[in-house]
Amino acid sequence: TILSSEFIKDIPEKEKVSLIFYSIENNQKIWRDGFLIGKNQLLSEGTPSIQLTIDAKYISELDNADLCGLIQKAVNNGELGFYSEYNKVTLLLKFASMLKHRECFGF
Repeated sequence: TILSSEFIKDIPEKEKVSLIFYSIENNQKIWRDGFLIGKNQLLSEGTPSIQLTIDAKYISELDNADLCGLIQKAVNNGELGFYSEYNKVTLLLKFASMLKHRECFGF
């Protein structure tokens, strides 16, 4: 499901995005498994330019929803985290090919 998303197809060739799941137990965030995603593929190594964190409750929805729709739902529920060491201008230059997906993140 992840690889069939238009969002994944538009990741720039040299960039990587990590999608890491978490759950909340006893008011603490517990980190779960995740994915390292490159253009049209899941990767086993590399350093992501962008790190997305999302509640693990969305894992069960991956089969029924596209990744963008899932991210939008998490954004609306306040359950998506975003981190990058790059500033906004650098990210804009690196990920210009993904501007058409900005609605995924509520922009």
